[in-house]
Amino acid sequence: MACNLQSTPEDPGCEIKGPAGDAKMKVVGTFGSIMFMAAEYNGTDLLTGGVSDTITVPIVADKKNLHVVFGFSAGNNGRGNLMEVCTGGNVLDDDLRGDNPQKTYRICGKASATAAGKTAPGKGDAS
Repeated sequence: MACNLQSTPEDPGCEIKGPAGDAKMKVVGTFGSIMFMAAEYNGTDLLTGGVSDTITVPIVADKKNLHVVFGFSAGNNGRGNLMEVCTGGNVLDDDLRGDNPQKTYRICGKASATAAGKTAPGKGDAS
């Protein structure tokens, strides 16, 4: 599966950018292990079955917050990465820390041209 998300930490209005649609994210421990203890996006609880190391975020074509709480096996010393589940494992945040287990990411979703009711030039465009 191709990577679709882009980490943009230099943009405080959009820390993560990508197309609208489902995006899978996972946490990977670099010191100890990490789990999602809570995850909420656009008013929806993403962890209906309890804790997990993977979530699916239904990105909408707008700016919305992803609120997460991480659990670290190494307590305050735990470290790790938030990654997109894709070929190559796109790193979205390489600074997950046990001493700061709550984070909010502003995700800017962009509608595709076909989802917005447009067609690509030469593809059904009669003009």
